Amino acid sequence: MEGHLWTAHDVEDDRIAAIDDPDDDLTAMETEIAIKQTWDRIIVELDGPESNSTSDGATIHVNDGIDSVLSYTYENDPDYDAHDNLEAHYGTTTVTYDKDEDVLEGYYYTGKNRTNYGRLQFKRVDE
Repeated sequence: MEGHLWTAHDVEDDRIAAIDDPDDDLTAMETEIAIKQTWDRIIVELDGPESNSTSDGATIHVNDGIDSVLSYTYENDPDYDAHDNLEAHYGTTTVTYDKDEDVLEGYYYTGKNRTNYGRLQFKRVDE
């Protein structure tokens, strides 16, 4: 799935996506997410412009067939060449799947040493 990540973190100008910020205080960047599921695990991988994240735990909540919510914790491994100030960290993400729009969107936040938060929105890409 391809989409955007809006972050409260400082972003270099060449990494900012040309898309409106629905929250007006966050900066947009292009990103991709892959969700892999087997019988005994769910793995979420986010490929961001400054860092990559991999889930270390994930749960899908189904609300009476109306919405599906994916919650996961992750470990982030920054690209130190891209951003000197970004450090490895852990965080939590909760996104809701809108089956009518085929969109996955929600929010994330990071650990106590980073105090960063943001918004995610993804659309399915035909392979």
